Amino acid sequence: MESRLDQLEEVKGVAQQQVIRFPVVPAVELHNKRPIRGEQVTIQRGTKCLLDSSSFQFAAGKKIAIVGPNGSGKSTLLKEIIAGGEGIYLSPKIVFAIYEQMGYRKNSTTPLLTELMAQTDYQEPLVRSILHNLGFSQNEVMKPVNVLSGGEATRVELTRIFTQAANVLILDEPTNFIDLPTITVLEQLIRSYRGMVLFTSHDQAFIDAVADDVYQIDHGKLTLVSSN
Repeated sequence: MESRLDQLEEVKGVAQQQVIRFPVVPAVELHNKRPIRGEQVTIQRGTKCLLDSSSFQFAAGKKIAIVGPNGSGKSTLLKEIIAGGEGIYLSPKIVFAIYEQMGYRKNSTTPLLTELMAQTDYQEPLVRSILHNLGFSQNEVMKPVNVLSGGEATRVELTRIFTQAANVLILDEPTNFIDLPTITVLEQLIRSYRGMVLFTSHDQAFIDAVADDVYQIDHGKLTLVSSN
């Protein structure tokens, strides 16, 4: 909890958060119960074996945490899954949305709401609701993208990935560089999201709050250590 409070930028509190109900998007519905599967997956980087003949199956709609020490291969595994690397089998209907920290540090004068609406099939009230929950006032959603602070850009990027027509979200250490109120909203968004979420994190409170299944990478093996 102390580490959560020691964050770089603080967001104004929101008096009343709006309930987020993500609509069903038929075009990206997954009917495969195990849309991501690995069979004897080995990942080698230089002389280091990060994963050695590990098999796994990730269920549709689950919120899945991948944990392990720094350098154990968590981020590399996410990249291999996105790329459909050797031994990894993906449902042909998978559509990924990938979180990129500071993804909205752009030199654009377009209002942030306009920018987001150009990239989503969702209705404007849902996008506004997410922005509101993430601390943006009605006037602030019209700020030009190029004047966003680091914290604002991160919160806009979170809005972007949750409003994509996707069915699998990839979040690599999403709680880095965001404050406690934003983490709390992120937890709510993940729990409300209809699709699968694959994420890495060192924040045990965050993992406990959102993960259905927790997989650990340790000594080259990926093991399911808890499941709800």
